[in-house]
Amino acid sequence: MLLLCGPTLTAQEAEMYSGEFRVGKYSGQANFGYEIREGDTLLQGPFVFQRSNLGALLESGDYTFVFRGNFADDYPSGAWEFQFGEFSTDSQTEVVDFQYKVNVSGKQHEALGIMSEGKPDGLWTHTVNEVRNSKLEDVLFRSSIRFDKGIPQKTFQIAFNGNTLAGRLLRNGLAHDQWTLYSDEAAGGATEHWFFNEGVLERLEFQSGEAWQTIDFSDNPGGNYREAALDQNFFQSLEWQLPEGASLQVPDMLQENQNRYARINEVLSGLGKSDFKPGFRVSIPVRDIPVENLELWQSFDSIQRKLLTKTNEILENPQLQLARRSDEEAATYYTQVDTIRKTFALPFAKMARWVRSGALGQASLEELSVRLWSTVYTDDKGIIDYSDFSAEKYVELATMMLNGLEEIEDQIATRLVRQREAQELRELEKEMVRLMGVLQLQVDSIPPGSPEAVDLAIRALGSFGEEEITNYSSKIEDEDKTASAQKLVTCLKDLNRLAEAVAQQPERQAEIREAYTDQIWNPFTATIMDETVKRRLLNAYTDVLVNHILEAARGENPCEKAAYWAQVLDASYERMLELRKEDTSKLERKLKREKNPQTVIDMFALNLDVDE
Repeated sequence: MLLLCGPTLTAQEAEMYSGEFRVGKYSGQANFGYEIREGDTLLQGPFVFQRSNLGALLESGDYTFVFRGNFADDYPSGAWEFQFGEFSTDSQTEVVDFQYKVNVSGKQHEALGIMSEGKPDGLWTHTVNEVRNSKLEDVLFRSSIRFDKGIPQKTFQIAFNGNTLAGRLLRNGLAHDQWTLYSDEAAGGATEHWFFNEGVLERLEFQSGEAWQTIDFSDNPGGNYREAALDQNFFQSLEWQLPEGASLQVPDMLQENQNRYARINEVLSGLGKSDFKPGFRVSIPVRDIPVENLELWQSFDSIQRKLLTKTNEILENPQLQLARRSDEEAATYYTQVDTIRKTFALPFAKMARWVRSGALGQASLEELSVRLWSTVYTDDKGIIDYSDFSAEKYVELATMMLNGLEEIEDQIATRLVRQREAQELRELEKEMVRLMGVLQLQVDSIPPGSPEAVDLAIRALGSFGEEEITNYSSKIEDEDKTASAQKLVTCLKDLNRLAEAVAQQPERQAEIREAYTDQIWNPFTATIMDETVKRRLLNAYTDVLVNHILEAARGENPCEKAAYWAQVLDASYERMLELRKEDTSKLERKLKREKNPQTVIDMFALNLDVDE
């Protein structure tokens, strides 16, 4: 049944649709026939679905597709053609026969064949071409397989990545006879031979360097067989019998072919009823595994995944990566985790993969264990008893390794925290020294002739800062020096800010006195004289507020309120300039005989963002 996106389609007999259409990730223009039967939409007759966009091509590149074929009662039937393209252009155009012509470069996957009731039938070919300036540059992939109502049979051929695989299938789709892989780079042509007998893999011959190696599978135990897909699971089930590091190309060739068919099956399944796949099959040995063992292997699989994931996460931790280069303890932890990964996590992952792929149907657990651990440990003296290995044993080992790894992880976390704190302390101490240098510079820069109260206040702030640094330096390492360093850095910042504000007071106060001075005519002396206005306001600012702050700077612990007093000095200076232009008669009456600096601050209505 097809669910159409776009206009609602309702009918009792064959209708045609033409317009915007979407199937999965593909969106474009479609033309097709359909019928409504008992509420279900069934595709009928010719079908065309395509997309291309010239604007996108000219701007940054375009992806294109064309799906063309027929449906019968919702089943893909008859001749079908599929094209998938990814193209770009150099944007150079020419006019040919009144049409603009644009050269393109990119790749195009094209598939051609016949469908019968939603299954491939007859010869199907897949080709991936590389195109440069609208000319064929290379054939990247080619596949030719014959089907009979979805079952592959007879000879087939797949070419990919410089290799060509040729083989034969029985009428039931089982691999049969000799399959050969030919390489363009091999001197003799062939690099792999796979020998099947009615789906059973009997022998494998492959080239390794200059020599050929042979693996005989005919003696594998297991009298019962079952059919299975010839896919990556099958090849993984053979992995335990292959030499370490063996590189075979046939699995990759078949996987690439499977990917091409899966791409089209995704489209057809989204349209109607389809089963479009290569369908190669084999016969594999079957061994019964007790139910309790199946549960143990599932548990083992879950534990080993956690173990491998955790080792990778720890080894890829940027902090640990940096720390191990200069810290011996961190380097030891890194080595321990790396050893667990190589000697346990990776072998466990391989065993889990073998079990999932059905290797226990081909060999005993003892045989798999011998093959697995012989690549990890040298056991010349025969110390390891492989017959003792069981599903329960693997669960125990994996659990033990995971628990041990988690303990190491906790130790690493503690170590990294200590190192991070040490680095933070070093940065704080550097900042501490810098701030003290700035404060001392302010002391040394006191202009000659500065008011005594200003001079004493700045020198007192510098002395207090030096005293605090001396006290800090005498702390033993076991004490929480980081917290003390953070506190002292904050203190020195505040002292610097207050010292800067105090140093500006002579200039600021002169500016304010000038602002609060008017020139008036004295008729008795017949001269113009200076007269201070708003005297109560000026006295409250100078004699009460500023003097109090200068005295507080010489107190026992100026750090406690240094930030607050610095902001009061800055804000009150700005406020005094504003009050000169305002009607302050009421405020002046309130300030009469006021000696409390905090009350003055409140009356001035200063805009402060630092609490007292």
